[in-house]
Amino acid sequence: MTLQLPYYRITMTNIRTNPTDQILEILGAIKGNGNFACSGAVPFVLPGLIVQGKQEELSFPLLEETARELISLSRKAPFGKGAETILDENVRRVWEMDASALQFKNPEWTKMLASMLRKVQSGLGMEKEEIQANLYKLLVYEKGGFFLPHKDSEKEEGMFGTLLINLPSTYIGGELIVRFDGQMQEFDFGGTSPYQFNYTAFYADCEHEVKPVESGYRVCLAYNLIHKKKAYLPPAALSKERIKLAACLKELEQDTDFPKILLLGHQYTPTNFSMDKLKLNDRPRADVFLQAAEEADYYATPMLYSSYQMGELEIEGYHWDYGRHDDPEELSKGTMGEIYEAYTEVNHWMEEDSPHLEHIDAETVSLLRNFELNEGEPIEKETEGFTGNAGMEMEYWYHYGAICFWPKKRHIEIVAQQPLNNQLQWISYYMDEDSKESKRLISDLLDTGLNEAGNEVADFAFNPLVRFLIAGNDTVRLKRLVDFHFSIYFTAIDVNHHLQLLATFYWSGLETLFTKIRNEGQLNEVVHLVQVLKNYHQHESEHAKELRGFLEPFPLVIERLELTKFKGRKEQVQCLLVDILFLSRTLNLPEPWCGDVAKIVLQKLNSSFIEQVVLPVVEQVNEPDNLLEQIIRAQCCEFLEHEVSTQPLPPLNWQRHYPAEMMKQHRYAEQIALLKPFLDSPTEQILEYRRGQTYRSSMTELIAKYQLDLKGETIAKGSPHILKLTKTQAS
Repeated sequence: MTLQLPYYRITMTNIRTNPTDQILEILGAIKGNGNFACSGAVPFVLPGLIVQGKQEELSFPLLEETARELISLSRKAPFGKGAETILDENVRRVWEMDASALQFKNPEWTKMLASMLRKVQSGLGMEKEEIQANLYKLLVYEKGGFFLPHKDSEKEEGMFGTLLINLPSTYIGGELIVRFDGQMQEFDFGGTSPYQFNYTAFYADCEHEVKPVESGYRVCLAYNLIHKKKAYLPPAALSKERIKLAACLKELEQDTDFPKILLLGHQYTPTNFSMDKLKLNDRPRADVFLQAAEEADYYATPMLYSSYQMGELEIEGYHWDYGRHDDPEELSKGTMGEIYEAYTEVNHWMEEDSPHLEHIDAETVSLLRNFELNEGEPIEKETEGFTGNAGMEMEYWYHYGAICFWPKKRHIEIVAQQPLNNQLQWISYYMDEDSKESKRLISDLLDTGLNEAGNEVADFAFNPLVRFLIAGNDTVRLKRLVDFHFSIYFTAIDVNHHLQLLATFYWSGLETLFTKIRNEGQLNEVVHLVQVLKNYHQHESEHAKELRGFLEPFPLVIERLELTKFKGRKEQVQCLLVDILFLSRTLNLPEPWCGDVAKIVLQKLNSSFIEQVVLPVVEQVNEPDNLLEQIIRAQCCEFLEHEVSTQPLPPLNWQRHYPAEMMKQHRYAEQIALLKPFLDSPTEQILEYRRGQTYRSSMTELIAKYQLDLKGETIAKGSPHILKLTKTQAS
């Protein structure tokens, strides 16, 4: 992967003494945007290039005989070493020709070069600079040609970089490698189209090399990039600033107020926030701060610090008519007047190798910034016109690029205040590191105590902690966690990890937990427990006696769970019944136990429960030798035979139910006014609703939305048509 790093410009001022002030001072002195190297391609323009000693202009793509002819007119290129110029083919093997031997006849070449320079300015972050490109050499790399890593010397006053333009030719190898401050970019144009001009530009203090050409000829024009108006000296890498920042962070460790947030200055939408999209000065400042944080033994993660405002929308000279649709374009020209509501939040973290902190109080967190919040245009805004008696409203979102940071030595006390899921993410991160230090940090966190307050635990969130307990064979901590945590988050451990716990700590180590779930657990917990028992029996069949004893009181458990109240729980109830049927057969549970289970499952017989829940389970299992299934199937058949033996009678009362919330639907006010007395009537069965299509459609929507016992039929007689509503017995 090609890595990119911006080029930097430094202007230092006096450093203040407070470490937070020092950090802002150092970062504020770093100016930079763009990259230390850039590349691109432009459409082919015939340059009209004439080489001294050759009468006709060069044709493209370059043929082998043309390249050989160029070599015959060139000389072997030396290289600079200090004040000396040395010819050594162990360091550099390339042919060169001076700019004075080259002439361009086509005026379009100059225009193309100017266009290319504008792209280079943008790529190197120099849009505000005035630069030019002075032709220096023509270089020919034949097979075996190369140049070892080196830095370009300043060949003329104002030179800050190099531009290489590849002349169209076919070759393999000859990759250009450019390095700066530990970063690298590789440019390989050997496989690109020979009908375009590829270019590369980089700053002069970048180390670069040309890999050996494997076949063909790499021919390029070398230009010196010059400041027409020199704005600053060629910059250096940010190692000094990184060291100073690291020292400030070390001094800041004594502060008790962590984590802290450094605001970079520019705004980003959450969908467009990444390191490679940081703007202007944010990228170099973020780069050097993150490096310094790592050196100072800090955690540091890029994130967005967001400020929200909602208030009065003011538009000068704007007139409106009550009830009309306001023009969005006109509304967007408005500004924020009186602010009704405002808050700040941390709502987006950049993806990093390590977890971030789940909860930070954005209102009270310590901010490092050198600018005022909420000044200038927000990156997102929305407007809303007049609604009812309410005035027009404007909403602003300011999303500032930022870095949250805290010392690793303070990490446990900070994470101990985070929600449980976040704590478990850190445990997982440390387990993946698999070091003594990481396991010590997990122990410290567990000793501090896991935070149970206000958590919505994701599925399998506890698996990393299970891995830790198993790795250390820690029976003491397992008992402590079983007593205080595992029963609460039982379902957050997947079946496989429960089996691993059983394999490590045996049945005796988990029996207390399992018993608590059996006797007190909700349906989802009991379903999970039975899945664990089923898989445990499949893998460890020698524990059948223990399982039979554990399942003995299960009829009472099933009675407590009230399975017939299955609305919203259908899949869980069916899953429980399938696994109970499996265990009853494989553990050969006695007939009295099976009879008790069947009796409790079917004690409140109703056709919905049998048809929708029980019979699909029986058909799915379909084990004729399963005693429990035989009993359930027989009782279901007996019930259904009784149900169909009696012809259903029409209801004596035609009053039909409707939900209370239906009466609050003001958009259906007319329809509800007609429906309510009709539904309340014990004798009326038909209502004819003569109204236009829109009103009839609203009536149909209302009936479908609340699943009313009504059937609609449109009678196309007269105008408007009639919607005939007939009461049914659907429910």
